[in-house]
Amino acid sequence: MRLHQLGTNGQRITVVFQMTREEIDSSVSAMMEKEEVWKDHDFKYRPTIDQDEDIVKAIRCIYTSYGFNYIHQELYNVDIFKDMLKSGRYISVLAENTAQQVAGHIAIEEHKWFPGIMEVCNLVVKPSVRGKNISNHLVESVINLGQERHLSGLYSMPAMFHPISQKLSTENGFYPCGMYFHLLGDNVAGEYKGRSSRLSAAFSVHVYDMTTAHVLYLPEECSEYLSGISGQVRV
Repeated sequence: MRLHQLGTNGQRITVVFQMTREEIDSSVSAMMEKEEVWKDHDFKYRPTIDQDEDIVKAIRCIYTSYGFNYIHQELYNVDIFKDMLKSGRYISVLAENTAQQVAGHIAIEEHKWFPGIMEVCNLVVKPSVRGKNISNHLVESVINLGQERHLSGLYSMPAMFHPISQKLSTENGFYPCGMYFHLLGDNVAGEYKGRSSRLSAAFSVHVYDMTTAHVLYLPEECSEYLSGISGQVRV
């Protein structure tokens, strides 16, 4: 769960804390304990609907990889998850077989600081069914959804310690364009708690319109460096 406090001069304080097991809806918790036996591997990819049963499937998928330690603690709450879906700024996708068993989850989310472009996030594939290219198909599904929504593009933030997420972004047409150093400290709640170093991530962008030229307004302090490494960069 996250709480945000905004200051009068633009300061932003974020408090992240981990929900205890007792705070999770009992119907969700009961479904977590049952081990799954896959009836078939014919997976289809569809948007999550804003109904409890579908949302619990998504939560259970996250739980199989992270327990209750996923950094985005708000996703364990059915009501919050439902409100996110209804807002239209969060689109969730499930990988589901013909027996309606969910193998994976992904989402794209719109943030106010990047209008017209959505973040690819919350990608999880259940450990028992990995190695079947489900991650790639999930990424492809949200790329198609973003295009249908007439977005300018999508972006992802693969963690620097996680080469698989970097490879997944590259294979699906995301171009590295920036770095986010010390995104999270080593004392935060969730799966990063207790790490010996801070979490850093890369910015990778998938642009739908590859023909229109766009002007890049670079920070003045970077102009000399960028001019030195590429004669094609005009600042």
